[in-house]
Amino acid sequence: MFSKLLKHEWKANVGLMSILTLAVVGVGILGTIALRVLVNYGDTITQSESVLVLLLFPLSTLVFVSYMGIAVYVAAVGFVLMYRFYKHKFTDEGYLTFTLPVKTNHIFLSSGLNMVIWTVISFLVALLMYAMMLLCGTAQEGLFNDDIVEAFSSLGIFIDGIGEEFTELMGAGFVPLLILNVLVVPLFSTVIAMTCVTLGAVVAKKHKILAIIGISYGVEMVLSILLSVVTYLPLFIAAIIDPSMESPMLYITLTLILTFLLQAGITVGGYFLSTYLMKHKLNLP
Repeated sequence: MFSKLLKHEWKANVGLMSILTLAVVGVGILGTIALRVLVNYGDTITQSESVLVLLLFPLSTLVFVSYMGIAVYVAAVGFVLMYRFYKHKFTDEGYLTFTLPVKTNHIFLSSGLNMVIWTVISFLVALLMYAMMLLCGTAQEGLFNDDIVEAFSSLGIFIDGIGEEFTELMGAGFVPLLILNVLVVPLFSTVIAMTCVTLGAVVAKKHKILAIIGISYGVEMVLSILLSVVTYLPLFIAAIIDPSMESPMLYITLTLILTFLLQAGITVGGYFLSTYLMKHKLNLP
């Protein structure tokens, strides 16, 4: 049944998400073309005394709009997914959703997994569009800007070298800890957002969206404080264990461990709180 729920969630979102993704790809291509024209013919257009000078403003505007549009795309995907979660679960549609013979945690997990997938897709698409604008839009000859490609290649070699030295310094456990922290971020962000939506929808009888916004703001403030504590607490612990602080290994390792535990703990707690509220405290209009 969980697989059917996941498939249903995917079908419910894939249409609009595909349109948004295709739109941002189109915007990225147009921005790349405009940037390439400016890079290759900007001086010629500027010095021209003909009507071509009028092209400078629309071309520059198109580059700026493309750059901003890619960033807005990522935010729009998150907003649409959260709004649909709210609409399908906590409005009139919720009556149909929660009368299905499925477990509440399956409903939550299917929505959450779908959100994580689209969040990762949107991030990768945005990264690809920015890379295209940078590599192709600034090229004067050929498809890619060779200077930037060489710079990235040199940077990659440099990072590999630094990474090997850093791993040797930090120990073999550093890379797994770093990977765990990276992997938990989309899960953490998604569950926090879903929990805020659930809390707002359950607590408020009216003006649920305003309640969701208020709760999200409050939760964000609390999380900022907790993450700040996690940043400074390892410093004190490391200073007690190793007063000389000859190596940053202990501090960085403690920071990664505490950050992962905090985010993983909040993620698990948000999951259980949300499913409990959806099962026992559902407040449908």
